[in-house]
Amino acid sequence: FFDTLEWTYPMLARAYLTRLRDAGSDAPKWLGKARKAVRRGLKLVKRHSNYVPAAYLNQALLDWAEGRRDDAAAAFDRSIEAAQKQGSFLMLAETHLEAGRCWVRDDPKRARRHLQLALDLFEDRGMEPDALRCRELIDDAGGLTGEVTVP
Repeated sequence: FFDTLEWTYPMLARAYLTRLRDAGSDAPKWLGKARKAVRRGLKLVKRHSNYVPAAYLNQALLDWAEGRRDDAAAAFDRSIEAAQKQGSFLMLAETHLEAGRCWVRDDPKRARRHLQLALDLFEDRGMEPDALRCRELIDDAGGLTGEVTVP
Protein backbone atom coordinates (compact mmCIF):
# COMPACT_ATOMS: atom_id res chain seq x y z
CA PHE A 1 0.00 0.00 0.00
CA PHE A 2 1.32 3.41 -1.00
CA ASP A 3 1.63 5.83 1.91
CA THR A 4 0.44 9.15 0.51
CA LEU A 5 2.51 11.01 3.10
CA GLU A 6 5.73 9.07 2.56
CA TRP A 7 7.28 11.86 0.49
CA THR A 8 7.18 14.07 3.59
CA TYR A 9 9.50 11.91 5.72
CA PRO A 10 12.80 13.42 4.54
CA MET A 11 11.43 16.93 5.13
CA LEU A 12 9.91 15.95 8.47
CA ALA A 13 13.18 14.38 9.59
CA ARG A 14 15.04 17.56 8.65
CA ALA A 15 12.54 19.68 10.60
CA TYR A 16 12.94 17.51 13.71
CA LEU A 17 16.73 17.54 13.40
CA THR A 18 16.74 21.32 13.05
CA ARG A 19 14.48 21.65 16.09
CA LEU A 20 16.73 19.27 18.02
CA ARG A 21 19.68 21.67 17.65
CA ASP A 22 18.14 24.14 20.11
CA ALA A 23 15.82 21.83 22.03
CA GLY A 24 17.48 22.03 25.44
CA SER A 25 15.50 19.94 27.91
CA ASP A 26 13.14 18.84 25.13
CA ALA A 27 16.01 17.15 23.24
CA PRO A 28 14.96 13.54 24.03
CA LYS A 29 11.49 14.20 22.58
CA TRP A 30 12.88 15.67 19.34
CA LEU A 31 15.60 13.03 19.09
CA GLY A 32 12.98 10.27 19.24
CA LYS A 33 10.88 11.95 16.56
CA ALA A 34 13.97 12.50 14.40
CA ARG A 35 15.06 8.85 14.70
CA LYS A 36 11.66 7.63 13.55
CA ALA A 37 11.46 10.03 10.61
CA VAL A 38 15.07 9.30 9.54
CA ARG A 39 14.37 5.55 9.55
CA ARG A 40 11.24 6.06 7.44
CA GLY A 41 13.16 8.30 5.05
CA LEU A 42 15.88 5.67 4.62
CA LYS A 43 13.24 3.07 3.76
CA LEU A 44 11.92 5.36 1.03
CA VAL A 45 15.14 5.24 -0.97
CA LYS A 46 14.37 1.67 -2.03
CA ARG A 47 11.41 2.95 -4.05
CA HIS A 48 12.39 6.57 -4.67
CA SER A 49 16.05 7.02 -5.53
CA ASN A 50 15.67 10.79 -5.70
CA TYR A 51 15.46 10.77 -1.87
CA VAL A 52 18.91 9.20 -1.40
CA PRO A 53 20.91 12.42 -0.82
CA ALA A 54 18.35 13.82 1.63
CA ALA A 55 18.02 10.52 3.48
CA TYR A 56 21.78 10.24 3.97
CA LEU A 57 22.04 13.89 4.99
CA ASN A 58 19.38 13.30 7.63
CA GLN A 59 21.21 10.18 8.79
CA ALA A 60 24.43 12.21 9.08
CA LEU A 61 22.71 14.87 11.16
CA LEU A 62 21.15 12.23 13.41
CA ASP A 63 24.50 10.47 13.84
CA TRP A 64 26.08 13.82 14.69
CA ALA A 65 23.38 14.65 17.24
CA GLU A 66 23.97 11.26 18.88
CA GLY A 67 27.74 11.85 19.03
CA ARG A 68 28.74 9.31 16.36
CA ARG A 69 31.18 11.53 14.44
CA ASP A 70 32.68 8.80 12.23
CA ASP A 71 29.22 7.54 11.22
CA ALA A 72 28.14 11.11 10.52
CA ALA A 73 31.20 11.72 8.32
CA ALA A 74 30.45 8.56 6.34
CA ALA A 75 26.78 9.52 5.90
CA PHE A 76 27.77 13.04 4.78
CA ASP A 77 30.06 11.44 2.20
CA ARG A 78 27.26 9.16 0.97
CA SER A 79 24.91 12.12 0.64
CA ILE A 80 27.53 14.11 -1.30
CA GLU A 81 28.21 11.18 -3.62
CA ALA A 82 24.51 10.61 -4.27
CA ALA A 83 23.84 14.31 -4.90
CA GLN A 84 26.74 14.44 -7.36
CA LYS A 85 25.47 11.37 -9.21
CA GLN A 86 22.00 12.87 -9.46
CA GLY A 87 23.29 16.29 -10.44
CA SER A 88 21.38 17.85 -7.55
CA PHE A 89 23.41 20.97 -6.83
CA LEU A 90 20.99 22.08 -4.12
CA MET A 91 21.31 18.85 -2.12
CA LEU A 92 25.06 18.89 -2.71
CA ALA A 93 25.32 22.45 -1.41
CA GLU A 94 23.01 21.74 1.55
CA THR A 95 25.02 18.68 2.52
CA HIS A 96 28.28 20.64 2.40
CA LEU A 97 26.65 23.43 4.41
CA GLU A 98 25.38 21.06 7.10
CA ALA A 99 28.67 19.14 7.25
CA GLY A 100 30.48 22.44 7.66
CA ARG A 101 28.08 23.56 10.38
CA CYS A 102 28.68 20.32 12.28
CA TRP A 103 32.46 20.37 12.01
CA VAL A 104 32.98 24.05 12.98
CA ARG A 105 34.03 23.29 16.56
CA ASP A 106 35.57 19.83 16.18
CA ASP A 107 37.53 20.30 12.97
CA PRO A 108 37.54 23.90 11.65
CA LYS A 109 39.69 22.99 8.66
CA ARG A 110 37.20 20.34 7.52
CA ALA A 111 34.36 22.77 8.24
CA ARG A 112 35.93 25.48 6.08
CA ARG A 113 36.42 23.05 3.19
CA HIS A 114 32.75 22.01 3.23
CA LEU A 115 31.52 25.55 3.70
CA GLN A 116 33.65 26.89 0.86
CA LEU A 117 32.26 24.22 -1.47
CA ALA A 118 28.72 25.11 -0.41
CA LEU A 119 29.43 28.82 -0.82
CA ASP A 120 30.78 28.31 -4.34
CA LEU A 121 27.68 26.33 -5.33
CA PHE A 122 25.29 28.90 -3.89
CA GLU A 123 27.16 31.88 -5.36
CA ASP A 124 27.38 30.26 -8.80
CA ARG A 125 23.59 30.14 -8.87
CA GLY A 126 22.94 33.55 -7.36
CA MET A 127 21.45 32.15 -4.16
CA GLU A 128 22.54 35.03 -1.94
CA PRO A 129 20.61 34.17 1.27
CA ASP A 130 22.19 30.70 1.29
CA ALA A 131 25.61 32.15 0.41
CA LEU A 132 25.24 34.52 3.37
CA ARG A 133 24.59 31.58 5.72
CA CYS A 134 27.81 30.00 4.44
CA ARG A 135 29.82 33.19 4.94
CA GLU A 136 28.58 33.48 8.53
CA LEU A 137 29.57 29.90 9.29
CA ILE A 138 32.96 30.38 7.59
CA ASP A 139 33.51 33.35 9.91
CA ASP A 140 32.61 31.10 12.87
CA ALA A 141 35.22 28.62 11.58
CA GLY A 142 37.88 31.34 11.69
CA GLY A 143 37.54 32.52 8.10
CA LEU A 144 39.13 30.62 5.29
CA THR A 145 42.49 30.33 7.04
CA GLY A 146 42.07 31.67 10.60
CA GLU A 147 41.27 30.43 14.05
CA VAL A 148 37.88 29.12 15.08
CA THR A 149 35.69 31.29 17.30
CA VAL A 150 33.22 29.60 19.61
CA PRO A 151 30.08 31.68 20.19
